[in-house]
Amino acid sequence: MPLEEREAEFLALRTREALACWLGITDKQLRFLLYKKLDQSYRTFVIPKARGGSREITAPSKFLARLQRKIALVVAAISPPRGLAKGFVKGLSVLDHAALHANKRWVVCLDLKNFFPSINYGRVLGVFRSRPFEFPDAVAIPLSQICCYLGLLPQGAPSSPAISNVVARQLDRRLAEFARKNKLSVSRYADDISFSTNARIVPVGLMLEDRSPGNEILELLVQSGFVINGEKFRVRHASERQQVTGLIVNDRPRMPRFWRRQTRVLMHLRRVHGDENALSIAKDFRSKRKLSDVKSIEALVRGRATFASHLDDRFQTDFVESLARAFPEQRSVLESRRKVAHIRVVAEGKTDKKYIAQAFSALSGHDSRYRRVKIEFSDLPDKSEGFGDVALRKHVQEISTVQLPVFTIALFDCDNSKLMADLNLTAASYVPLSPTLAIACLPQPAHVSDAAFCIEHFIPAHIRALRDSKGRRIFTVDEFDSTNGRHRTESLYRIHPKQATLIVDSDVFSMTSAESVALSKSQFCDLVCERAPPFEDFDWEVFRPVIDFLLSVYEGATSRR
Repeated sequence: MPLEEREAEFLALRTREALACWLGITDKQLRFLLYKKLDQSYRTFVIPKARGGSREITAPSKFLARLQRKIALVVAAISPPRGLAKGFVKGLSVLDHAALHANKRWVVCLDLKNFFPSINYGRVLGVFRSRPFEFPDAVAIPLSQICCYLGLLPQGAPSSPAISNVVARQLDRRLAEFARKNKLSVSRYADDISFSTNARIVPVGLMLEDRSPGNEILELLVQSGFVINGEKFRVRHASERQQVTGLIVNDRPRMPRFWRRQTRVLMHLRRVHGDENALSIAKDFRSKRKLSDVKSIEALVRGRATFASHLDDRFQTDFVESLARAFPEQRSVLESRRKVAHIRVVAEGKTDKKYIAQAFSALSGHDSRYRRVKIEFSDLPDKSEGFGDVALRKHVQEISTVQLPVFTIALFDCDNSKLMADLNLTAASYVPLSPTLAIACLPQPAHVSDAAFCIEHFIPAHIRALRDSKGRRIFTVDEFDSTNGRHRTESLYRIHPKQATLIVDSDVFSMTSAESVALSKSQFCDLVCERAPPFEDFDWEVFRPVIDFLLSVYEGATSRR
């Protein structure tokens, strides 16, 4: 079932019986779980932390975990985390959390004490009772019972991360306001909160003179239902080692020197003693990271190399390549499935995103160059701002002053000569605005001679002229007389002939039947992307120039760093 349908069904739940059906179990099974079996469906164990100490995990049974995963999926989709939350968010990682605080004068990190257990049953129940869920108690109560253990949110349940992000939304808003007021950068990765600034001093509301937490931040956390872990409050100047979620951020995010040296030692042991003997030697290391659960040195090195390659790609470092040079016989172990290019595209409208995404998906299947590229699309500017070049330009202005986690290309249509001049853009040109942001203008389609064009013009005219089952299609402005609105070859007329638009997708009527014959751009795009009749044989090659242009912008802009 598509996620959108699952979301709609979830929000429509009004009875416990309906909830059971949605979960894929009977009401009898649900009642037995809630009132007889729930407390017996967990096991608690302790695991070592990467940086010393231990963490208690409360893991549900396979049956309960399956139900919790279903709930987590729709909760994250219906109420996704926004803004400063970087943990448990699709597409984000510790790299995004750390990158925000790289190369800053001051970095302040704090940890929330008992993050998951501090979220009690009442707070979870409040989530399901309030917007956007607004469930009646018949649904909200069993949902909260499924997600809690002994009245608390368990650390180890699949549903806990998604629910904790919803609960922490008020905290995130207060942190964002506190950071804005004090001119700080802030992000939260689960229970780890990091602030940074290039100011000469840290605001007293965040840190006192003795480097202890400021009263304002302490009060803010308490008001949000959380308590700071005083032992993990860290303040570091640029002259000291600044560390955020395990990554050193003094210049650009990288792994600590100890971690890099240990990786080299592991590879040396493997070279000299072989995998099996190297493992027994490595287990005697006096390190905070226990190796008792590691099955082979090869698996450990491969895992480390995979993570390090993400760092190398993201921040233009070469740790993995330096390992390959030092240990050429182990190069195959160091090879990873990393992408050589990671690009985020922000376009004027939703159809631009759909066409490029579908074309990239289709072409990458038989073009090896594209298999080493990742292209994703931003949801902004959204419809509330109005699709178009004005909204895109405003969005670019908003993001141009921050370091973006992914290299971003704001892609404009070539249909507004004044805007193009203001942005210093022409067809197939780009302008870097920062190391992680560039604005660009579409390349000119090969079969188009006009100076003005948009994404739909990459589709040949004979394809655009095809009609759907209701006799509708999209039109171009040059098909109509600009004075009287009549179609030049068909018995059709346009109500607003002077309206400035390249693609006419509304207000076109038949002169004989008076019926609307215009197909909206969105409907046309859906038919093409789904290869619905009459577009069963549509060839995505027509969009290859757009994909190649995006890659050339990425390569040209990043080579200047």
